[in-house]
Amino acid sequence: MAPVKLVCLLPVRNGEADLPDYFASVRQFADAVVALDDGSTDATRELLAAEPQVTLLLDNPRRADYRGWNEAADRARLLAAAAALAPDWIISLDADERLDPGDARALRSFIEEEARPGYAYGLHVHRMVHDLGQYDRAGLVVFRLFAFAPGQRFPDRRLHMIPVPTAIPRRRWLETTLRIQHVASLTEERRLARFEKYRQVDPDHTYQSSYVN
Repeated sequence: MAPVKLVCLLPVRNGEADLPDYFASVRQFADAVVALDDGSTDATRELLAAEPQVTLLLDNPRRADYRGWNEAADRARLLAAAAALAPDWIISLDADERLDPGDARALRSFIEEEARPGYAYGLHVHRMVHDLGQYDRAGLVVFRLFAFAPGQRFPDRRLHMIPVPTAIPRRRWLETTLRIQHVASLTEERRLARFEKYRQVDPDHTYQSSYVN
């Protein structure tokens, strides 16, 4: 039996500090990465271009801050580009997210032995604090994994959209026990930077009522 091809979609802006550890994680479970540099002002694009795991690299024009960020447009471009690789499975994992080695192995086993096309699968997000051995929240489930099929499209919601194809009905979204380590809250500095990011892109709270968390 031919190995299952799992493609990881990566939208990123100013992820220079996160990308080395990100790729150390992704190499354990993905066969290829399709990445989009969303106007970075640091060395993100150079790091993406130098990474062997990145099979396709897209970019947006450089910009000074997060104003103008359109998550739906970025993820739509990534999904469309991934079609050229004819993947069996797609997972979306951001630069500030990781799978530990045990979950990386479990993910490969899951798509090879249990996961079924036509369903979307959710992973539990652990908000890591201080270091990768501690977390303070683990109640969020994000749906990021599905079998690829030609013609799939993501929802057209500019921010906080769920990267699951519109053709997969909600009744076919299933939780797994797989876990994501979210590192954007490791330090106070990172938490404040994340708050500022969403203050810039959603100042009127159009897409979320509050960002205090």
